[in-house]
Amino acid sequence: MNSIRKAPGKLVILGEFAVVEPGCGALVAAMDRYVIVQAADLGIGGGVAVSSELIAGTVDLDSDRSVAARQLPHIASAVAIARQWLDCPDRGVGLTITSQLHERGVKLGLGSSGAVTAAVVDAVTAAWGAPVDRTTLFRLALIATARLTTSGSGVDVAAAVFGGWLSYRSPDRQAIVELAAADLHSAVHAEWPGHVIAAVAPPPERLLVGWTGAPAATTAQIGRLASGDRTRDEIVRRFRESSEECVDATIGLLTPATASCCGSAPAGAGLGEHVRQFRNLLCELDRATAMGIFTERLNALCAAAETSGAAAKPSGAGGGDCGIALAGSSVDVAGLGRSWLHAGIRPLDVDVAPPTVNAADIALPTTTSF
Repeated sequence: MNSIRKAPGKLVILGEFAVVEPGCGALVAAMDRYVIVQAADLGIGGGVAVSSELIAGTVDLDSDRSVAARQLPHIASAVAIARQWLDCPDRGVGLTITSQLHERGVKLGLGSSGAVTAAVVDAVTAAWGAPVDRTTLFRLALIATARLTTSGSGVDVAAAVFGGWLSYRSPDRQAIVELAAADLHSAVHAEWPGHVIAAVAPPPERLLVGWTGAPAATTAQIGRLASGDRTRDEIVRRFRESSEECVDATIGLLTPATASCCGSAPAGAGLGEHVRQFRNLLCELDRATAMGIFTERLNALCAAAETSGAAAKPSGAGGGDCGIALAGSSVDVAGLGRSWLHAGIRPLDVDVAPPTVNAADIALPTTTSF
């Protein structure tokens, strides 16, 4: 059987860095650029043949484990989780992967790791005749990414699976990985304490995205938060507390999404001031830790947006990748785009990806807890 599946990228609107702590929250929007996966069932012993514009030729992940670990870890982990879920450790699959989250092989900072993991799990299980529902897909894909590193929050996986605008609280990935090592099915069906995914209605502002042209190393940036230094740890703790207050206040402005997920926030419930507040929190964290969140181009992106009347901030780990601006109806969007281009920032032609399910269908298990 053959299948084709796609998963969107994402941009974190609020909550980056803090959301990696289990139970902490973020506001995220899925973006309408996709990782597209074509999967063909190769039967027992058929290997895992992967072809993509991001690699030279076709690679068999079963026969070349070093390539799998070095170049394609998320794809290899996604196939492994599908095999384990369906109890078919030797079943083969051919994968053709196309990414709209890269340009000329360079990532745009739109959550490509989470998107490719979700799309591969989705495509492979469908090609093997056992497609999974959205909640199961999210949990399998998150476990697949957490087996590689527990530092990621999983917010990119949530956006890739559910689309639209989401409120997200991260689960304890280490506990989930340990539970999955003992029994994958139990881990998927267990309650994940502190974990929340909820669709929310979009704000009234238009979301604009600028790419700095410089890829950032998200895992490395997150790793810089942990130091063991008591003073630095206290700075990070205070940042997380302030982030939680900002995210909670912002989510409170957004009405719960309607069943069709096509509502909008109440008139006047704009997010601009909350975006500015969170940018200030990131500035304080950057000054105190010298993490390099704000680069020259990200500063220019924010300054140009503010001059135009929009609210702006880096999105994600900073140090490159993308910045966002929320623009009200009075903002000259074309003029802001020209200002960004003059500063070496490329406006991306993207929009928020539509939800993949109705808001009421984002169901989380409430059975066995850790």
